[in-house]
Amino acid sequence: MSKSGPDIIVRGKRRRTVIDEHGVQRFPANRIVRDLVDAARDGRRVDLNDIARRHQSGSYSTAEMRQLYRLMGYSISGYAELSAFEHDEILNPLWETPTPPAAAPGTSRGQPAFPSRHGVASEGEAP
Repeated sequence: MSKSGPDIIVRGKRRRTVIDEHGVQRFPANRIVRDLVDAARDGRRVDLNDIARRHQSGSYSTAEMRQLYRLMGYSISGYAELSAFEHDEILNPLWETPTPPAAAPGTSRGQPAFPSRHGVASEGEAP
């Protein structure tokens, strides 16, 4: 079991660390990435639907899901339509109107106009 370690500065940005059971200081693992690496090593197939179901069941945090979609290079418009992130306001200078945090039932969130995400990354989320 890992315990919280001291923050470090990498390229001018503060990064969290953990200390593992052997006393090794590490960056915190993204459980989704860890599971994907383990599945590949074991020859198991995992797709985004499997990952989404595990998120729905509470196995993965929303911060981990956000990080995965960013690292994958997911499209911004596709991200805006994912129900897992329906409460994220997106301000995008390429869109005409902002994406509201959540659409009314039966309506689409649409394409926003200057998306920004309430500023700072949430705990455990890489900027």
